[in-house]
Amino acid sequence: MAPLLQKLSFLLRTSSSSFHLLRSLLLSTATASKKAQNPYAPESHFMVDYLVSSIGLSRDQAIKASKGLAHLRSPDRPDAVVGFLKRTGLSDAHIKSLISWHPKLLCANTEKTLERRAKELEEGGFSGPLLVQVVRSNPFAFTINGVLQRLQFWKEFVGGDNTVFSKVVRRNRMLINYDIERKVVPNITLLRNYGLSDKDITLVMMRVNGFILRSPISIKHLLKQTEDLGFSPESKMFVQALSVVAMIKSTTLQKKIELFKSFGWSKDEVHKAFRKCPNVLSLAEENVRLKMDFLLGKAGCLPVYIKERPMLLAYSLEKRLVPRHHVMSILKEKGIGKYFSFYSVVGLPEKNFVEKFIRRNEKGMPGLDKVYAAACAGVIPT
Repeated sequence: MAPLLQKLSFLLRTSSSSFHLLRSLLLSTATASKKAQNPYAPESHFMVDYLVSSIGLSRDQAIKASKGLAHLRSPDRPDAVVGFLKRTGLSDAHIKSLISWHPKLLCANTEKTLERRAKELEEGGFSGPLLVQVVRSNPFAFTINGVLQRLQFWKEFVGGDNTVFSKVVRRNRMLINYDIERKVVPNITLLRNYGLSDKDITLVMMRVNGFILRSPISIKHLLKQTEDLGFSPESKMFVQALSVVAMIKSTTLQKKIELFKSFGWSKDEVHKAFRKCPNVLSLAEENVRLKMDFLLGKAGCLPVYIKERPMLLAYSLEKRLVPRHHVMSILKEKGIGKYFSFYSVVGLPEKNFVEKFIRRNEKGMPGLDKVYAAACAGVIPT
């Protein structure tokens, strides 16, 4: 311990430029006892403590992440990387997420790799918030080749709209990792030949993670599945239906069909409902059952009424169906709103519903707004 104290005393007497040396010494000393017990244990490496204290990872996450950082002997390079990322505009939370995904980013040479790549991207039109979005989506943006060309391709593909581009990149985090000509162009050609526009393809990409990176065989299968449900490629609903089908497995899709048939619907009625509202395909089984129980029971809807209006199942049970039904029940007891159908009421935008049924009746029914707010929070008197 005496030699250590002598080193510390010397460092403290020197200029502030020795701060990083002192920090390295402290980090390595913090794990000294662990190394003495088991010098080969991954949790004994000083980077475990660094990842916990400087990056914010949990100890288990840090132990896992440090396995690829065992060659580091000081925090100098990781410090430089973290400093660069902060200067680029990334928050501590962003950095934590990036390092969790790609720990070896902390080994990058800031001057020769990160700063050079950042400059290249900025000069190519990806600077400020756009650059932050790209890096947030994929930490490999600064360390793999061909990123700029791929980003430029995708930005042009979505029509140059930065907002749409950001959504596409955020939803498809691995876009920049794949070769455009070999992986992407065959799929785009396939979809175009099928009748989808670039805007249609972009919409699916914003909804479905990794859609455009699947194999052509997989995409052909999704297109056929969507058609088999009764959606024509010329239909305005085809893109929405394709998005939903692409998000669920074939076995899950069949289970959804069987679920609706269990309510007494024929296969044709199920397909007809899907064509009207493809999103019902993405609802969890328990979610559908709870809504059907409420609609057939408390709300008093007939089965045929729901079949013809499947959008009812897409609305939130807790935030829309139940609260609005509760308010309308109160109003109808006073002879108000009895000529409005349940579907027309739940279909109104929130602002319109409040104006039409809450504010217009506040004078005659004080506290109706509080009743509605409580119902939206799940509090309904029995």
